[in-house]
Amino acid sequence: MSDIAPEKVAHLKHLLASVGDLPWFLADCEGDMQIWRESALQRVSRECSGEIVGYSTPSSYKRNDLVADWDLGTWDEGEDEDDDERRRMAELIVEGVNMLPLLIGEVERLQARLEATEAAMRQALSAPTRMESDHLLGLVLSASEAAQAEERAQ
Repeated sequence: MSDIAPEKVAHLKHLLASVGDLPWFLADCEGDMQIWRESALQRVSRECSGEIVGYSTPSSYKRNDLVADWDLGTWDEGEDEDDDERRRMAELIVEGVNMLPLLIGEVERLQARLEATEAAMRQALSAPTRMESDHLLGLVLSASEAAQAEERAQ
């Protein structure tokens, strides 16, 4: 089975459901770095790709529309290493949270596919015909040879 336990996936799904609206947006304006729910932003303009290129923050908002707020000592990247690292950390938080639903869906899809493949292999191995047995042996040998070739290449 996968190294990603189904319990961990369920916990992440629960956390996502409990925090409400996604996606989040990272605003970094004149040293005031904020994470907002996109749904709270006003007068939003986007590029064709969907990326936000213009917005206004609301003058009043629900208590959790502003997810996080930091006052950095610098306005621009490159002025202070610590502030630059804080900017990257905040970007990672926002990008990671926004990608979680897609990643969780992919993990669940792959886990289901793996379970179905393992079940089919168990069934095939439980009473294989001569042709199936030869085919499976060929697959195992091919995989083994490929792994050995990859090890030699490294």
